[in-house]
Amino acid sequence: MVYPPAPWTLKGYAFHTVQLANIDQARSLVPSEFHLLPVLPGKTLACVYLASYEPGSVLQYHELIVALLARYHYKIRFWISHIYVDNENSVAGGREIWGLPKQMAHFTWQLEEQGDVAVEQNDTLLCRIHCDRPRWLWPQPILLPVVSLQGPEVLSFSARTWASLGIASSHLEIPESSPLAALGLQKVARTYHHRDLNFVAQAPKVIGQSLAAH
Repeated sequence: MVYPPAPWTLKGYAFHTVQLANIDQARSLVPSEFHLLPVLPGKTLACVYLASYEPGSVLQYHELIVALLARYHYKIRFWISHIYVDNENSVAGGREIWGLPKQMAHFTWQLEEQGDVAVEQNDTLLCRIHCDRPRWLWPQPILLPVVSLQGPEVLSFSARTWASLGIASSHLEIPESSPLAALGLQKVARTYHHRDLNFVAQAPKVIGQSLAAH
């Protein structure tokens, strides 16, 4: 596979939801090095992110990420439990640079005044999200600190975005057959749209050793 070195700069359109996930259901998706951070009794914060990276990006592809709020020692980061793309070079780069569990999937992306995105893998629907028309606000930066594992090493990196931000309501469909069903996510959520997106995935840094290495 051929992929560019980090950092990756990606441009296009994206939206994300901020939801509650059941800690008891999600715990098995997080390695023992990390602890899910409760924001309510029995609940942690989950982010579902969908993006279309278009011309001007180092690679062009679609992406689905599910990230959970976690703690590593005293550092609060997001652990990416699921990540799907439709570009094999992105799969290879994500695994070999950042230690992310990227998998291939098929995306059906329809975006007009409203948004509808379906993500499937091997004819199984992973999720479908339908968004109402957003109310646009103003350009804003967003920083997402992420932690991952690559072999015996614990990695940390920052995902930085700059985009015009919009807000809308949405409905998230996750069938029981989907691997995402284990998270127990809410079906209705507030969605944040990112227009004229500039997304930068920084190079990772080693911040610790995996417990499995000892």
